[in-house]
Amino acid sequence: MAILVTGGAGFIGKQWAEWLAMNGNSVTVLDNLSGAPKPDFNNKIEFFKGDILNQKDLDAVFSNGKFERVDHLAAHPHVKESAGRPVEFFNNNSVGTFNLLESCRKYGVSHISFTSTSTVYGLAEKIPTPEDAPLLPISNYGSTKMAGEAMLMSYASTYGMRATIFRLANIVGPTATHGVIPDFVAKLKKNPKKLEILGNGTQKKSYLFIDDLLSGFEIALAKGGNKGVFVYNVGSEEQLTTLEIAKTVSREMGLTPEFRFSGKTRAGWIGDVPDMLLDVKKLKALGWQPKVRGKDIIKKCIRR
Repeated sequence: MAILVTGGAGFIGKQWAEWLAMNGNSVTVLDNLSGAPKPDFNNKIEFFKGDILNQKDLDAVFSNGKFERVDHLAAHPHVKESAGRPVEFFNNNSVGTFNLLESCRKYGVSHISFTSTSTVYGLAEKIPTPEDAPLLPISNYGSTKMAGEAMLMSYASTYGMRATIFRLANIVGPTATHGVIPDFVAKLKKNPKKLEILGNGTQKKSYLFIDDLLSGFEIALAKGGNKGVFVYNVGSEEQLTTLEIAKTVSREMGLTPEFRFSGKTRAGWIGDVPDMLLDVKKLKALGWQPKVRGKDIIKKCIRR
């Protein structure tokens, strides 16, 4: 299958592009390299430097090949920054998604997948949270992803496309560049004696190892019909507190730092969702099963 991967230089996008190529697909990566350097792809992956906000770049990459599917992973991923930079997040995550959908329509791409986020649920009343729960985001990041979902749904209905939407938990792995684990590692390398934890350390969230995410993508994208909207939660079935993560990271690094907390509330920043666990029964019904569990997820990130 000929597949375009947007954001293919990022943490998830790079490994997904390589996974696809390894399984015999013809893969083209589109990335503006604003968040990561150009990956050292093998010759099975064609790389195109371009921006989804630039129509000329989109026309160039789409006219270069007949794509059977577009996997849209390009986005501004730093959730904590979205409160202070709303325009930037709206442009990258919402306008960019619209531009890409228009190119899919223009060039006859019938299937587009989209990496959304657990933050579209906001402060969910039901934990674990199923796919049919209300979407009530409390961050600019979550709202821009929700807008992207809505556009995929409308294009699928209006133009007869297939839209596959993945609402992701916190995805982690050894090469991740942002998130709580690399943040703790960086802080401890700078000061092994003290570790600041945002909030009061009691946040409870779901973390999923990157390999389990990729297998979930593969299974879900192989199922379903040619038209319609398919939405899947992708996450682990366990929660870890931020303090548990801090202790595990410290142990793995052979350190015993003093933990300091930035505040007395559970939320670590504006828009933080302190309690998150996704209901993944829908994806598991397709045959998916995460293999890395509990604190082993953290250990696999540290033991490179």
